[in-house]
Amino acid sequence: MSSQEEFTIRFKCPKCGENIVAKLKRSELDFKGGIASASLLHGSPPHVVIVYVDINGEVRGVEVPEVTLQVGAPTPTRPEPETIEISGLEEIDASIVRETIEREFLEKVLVYVIADRPTYFIFQTIDENYFRALEELAKLLDNETQVLRDTIADTRALVAISSSFYLKNEKAITKDCALYTLTKKIKCSSPRSKVFQKMVKQYILSKGRERELSTIIRYYIGLTDLAYDILKRYRKLKRKELGRLANIPSKDLDAVIDCLIAKGAGIEKDTIYLTRV
Repeated sequence: MSSQEEFTIRFKCPKCGENIVAKLKRSELDFKGGIASASLLHGSPPHVVIVYVDINGEVRGVEVPEVTLQVGAPTPTRPEPETIEISGLEEIDASIVRETIEREFLEKVLVYVIADRPTYFIFQTIDENYFRALEELAKLLDNETQVLRDTIADTRALVAISSSFYLKNEKAITKDCALYTLTKKIKCSSPRSKVFQKMVKQYILSKGRERELSTIIRYYIGLTDLAYDILKRYRKLKRKELGRLANIPSKDLDAVIDCLIAKGAGIEKDTIYLTRV
């Protein structure tokens, strides 16, 4: 049995025929059942492929997941992650993001962007340097995240809010995620998964890996959108059942559930249910 921490696998994608070479880390895989699975995003348009490997790093199977529901129910297909134009990535000033925006805020932003919901930053008066940091953060995330001022959004957006606007619209703002820049208070759901902490550490706070963040964001958007579509059909599902129906890798399920809660789902013990559509 090989003990090398990182190993290389090679296989052909059954969907597009591309020959894929990827590196995996044993510490990030679950070999409890003898075979571990890893989900990889690749191709144009991007799509997810699941590869199964044994403890020696040998590929034992490859699939592009499809969702199967009960007979008589429409069968949703895994949505393709959006193609993100990153040609302008070299001009991103990630340093201002690291220097200006609090780490805990960044974790919440990732959850709500993936959930396609707005995040509000509340100021006494809007700080222009902070606003520029929000613009740079949006470039890191994807090309769909808007950066706005004093408005109520209903899709993924980073919104700078003055105190006067906040006082008039507090109920609408706190329905999603409100981050108070002066007091550092946070008023939104708190993720249980550590995935978002790791994403911030690896792809925002660590220099040189920023260009990878948009790909990771797309991957989780695809998983979350599919899980939400399934949850809309059933209204209530056990955690494991939702993961099975949506073919979500076990290592990603808690993160997807965090995003579903931000998107309008509730959780009680191990049951996920919709509170708004």
